[in-house]
Amino acid sequence: MRYLYITSIAANIILLFLFLRLLKMNKLLRSSQPINEGPLSTGTDLFNDLTKSNELYRKLKREMHPDKFIGNEELRQYAENQMMELGKVQNSYTSMMILIEEMKKNNFPFSEEFQKNHN
Repeated sequence: MRYLYITSIAANIILLFLFLRLLKMNKLLRSSQPINEGPLSTGTDLFNDLTKSNELYRKLKREMHPDKFIGNEELRQYAENQMMELGKVQNSYTSMMILIEEMKKNNFPFSEEFQKNHN
């Protein structure tokens, strides 16, 4: 009977130790994760990223392909740089919309159809 008590106490101490270690690891994991204030900060943004990002990516790729600006070297280089940025954010609808706004501020010559659909 005495061994049963000693074994029970030892098992409880080991379980308590493991439980506390698990809590500590969980706390460390939570503190290392960044707070989501980026492109996916709301459910609407996540929905847009899942449903609309592929379509917008394809449209933007056609719209700003550097080969469209062969005659204007400065604009071709700008389009090439923006295509690289587009590749980095291709799965984020919100980030692509931010990219479009920046390009509009820089007077990028979007087609009339594109401007009409993305204003």
